[in-house]
Amino acid sequence: MSREVATSARAGLEEIGLSFERAWATWGERGEVVLDSGLSYGEGAAVVVHDTTRAGRYRFSADGRAVEEAGRPAGRREAAARIEAEYIVNVSRSGVVFLPATDRREPEWLIALPARIAEASAAFYGELLELDGCLHSEG
Repeated sequence: MSREVATSARAGLEEIGLSFERAWATWGERGEVVLDSGLSYGEGAAVVVHDTTRAGRYRFSADGRAVEEAGRPAGRREAAARIEAEYIVNVSRSGVVFLPATDRREPEWLIALPARIAEASAAFYGELLELDGCLHSEG
C-alpha cells in the first residue's frame, strides 16, 4: 500500500469514528447509521459499517461484503477464525464481520468499534483472496 493510500485510509478510519459519534449524539433509545470507512474491497465496493442501536444495545456490522466480493472461496471459515483472533471481532458462518456492544462500555470504546469492524472486514477480504480456488486477485 502506498504512503498516500495508507494516509487516506487512516483518515477515513478516523472519520468513521467521528461520524458514528455525531450520529450517536442525536439518538434517543433507537438509532441507525451507515458509515463509510474510506476503505474498499480491492478496486470494488466500499467498506461500510452499519450500526443499529436499540435501548443501549449496539450491533456493528460490515454485512458480509468481504465474502461476497471475494466470491465465497473454500477455506473461508479458517480465514474467519484468523480474523476473529487478530481483530477481536465475530465472523458469522455466512461471513458477516460484526460486534455487539452495550452502552455500559466507555464512549471511546464504542466510538472505536466502527473502524475496527471496517479494518477487520477489509483484512478478511484480503485473506479470502489468498485462499486456493479464489478466482479474484488484488489489483
